[in-house]
This record gives sequence, structure tokens and C-alpha cells, in this order.
Amino acid sequence: MRRKRVKAFDFRPMGKSIRFLREELGLTKEQVAEKLSIDPRYYSKIEDEGQYPSLGVLYDLAMMFDISVDEYFWSEKKTSKSTRRRNIDKKLDALYENELEIVDGTIKGIEKSRGKQSLL
Repeated sequence: MRRKRVKAFDFRPMGKSIRFLREELGLTKEQVAEKLSIDPRYYSKIEDEGQYPSLGVLYDLAMMFDISVDEYFWSEKKTSKSTRRRNIDKKLDALYENELEIVDGTIKGIEKSRGKQSLL
């Protein structure tokens, strides 16, 4: 006997994140579908319409784009790092020290505009 779903999962926010990360990497939908060995129309529906992917495809997408699925499945809980924060961390790791000074200055400017004193 099949169990009834208690709560339907809305996959659209994760699809939007996948699109954002794919575009950041300069990949087309067709290229991602090819890497995953899936039909481009299936991939497009995942990204655009929030279609549920198979567990294997979900795993492959999470690994390919370094997505934290916790933030989507347990959105009411505070997760350690969001996908966006992990993506920014990767980019920061690739910067030179003088470039990090620019980022630090930008953060201090944001904190100042909020009325907070910089923690750094």
C-alpha cells in the first residue's frame, strides 16, 4: 500500500539555484544534460518548472554544482552554509590577498551602511 505524502515538496527554488549556478559557470542546459546523460527536455523541466528529478539526478546535480540540499529540504532549520555562501567561499579562496582587501572594504561599507561596526 502506498503512503500518502504529508507535504508536497516545491522543487522550484532549487531549480532556480541550479539555473543561477549553471549560468555562473557559463554552461548551457544542453551541456549539463549531456554531462548527466539525461534528456535536455527533462533537465529543462527540472530547472524551469520544478519537476522532481530522480534521486540519482538530484545527487549528480548537487555534486556538480556543490548544492546544499539541506537548505531546501529543511528550510525551517538553520543550515550551516547555504549554497550561495559555499559558492562565494570558493570564489574567495581563488582571490589574491590584495583582491581580498577590496572584498573586505566592500563588506565594511555594507556594515557601515547598516549602522554596524565592522567585526574585522
